Amino acid sequence: MRMLERARARVQQLTDALRWALGARGKRAGDATDALDRRLQAANPAHALRLAGQRVTAAQRQLEAMSHRSVLKRGFSITRTEQGRVLRAAGDAQPGQRICTELHDGTLTSRIEGGDIPKPTPRPRRRPATTEDQPGLFDHES
Repeated sequence: MRMLERARARVQQLTDALRWALGARGKRAGDATDALDRRLQAANPAHALRLAGQRVTAAQRQLEAMSHRSVLKRGFSITRTEQGRVLRAAGDAQPGQRICTELHDGTLTSRIEGGDIPKPTPRPRRRPATTEDQPGLFDHES
């Protein structure tokens, strides 16, 4: 047991030293890159403008990819009540209720006539995970 504890302590020491060394090296490289970028932008304003344009274009692409409209273009839809609440399960709808379904190219309004609509079931609340729920690296059962 003492040998195992010493090995654990040595692994922890080496891990900490490696993290520190890699972190310091990464910070120095990032600082040097930032300094070079600032010098290039100061010497060439057109380059700075191109970089800013690239950042705007990248942000625009990211926004488009995360938009619910891109999901609708892939064939999905969003169904809401007349009050605007999103229906997540068939049991959330009631016979006679009006609903609006948003597709990528427009919206359809419908009325629920019935069918196989299950009763709503309460969703269980999840308990947040804790470190006690997960075994450690060296934990084992004897």
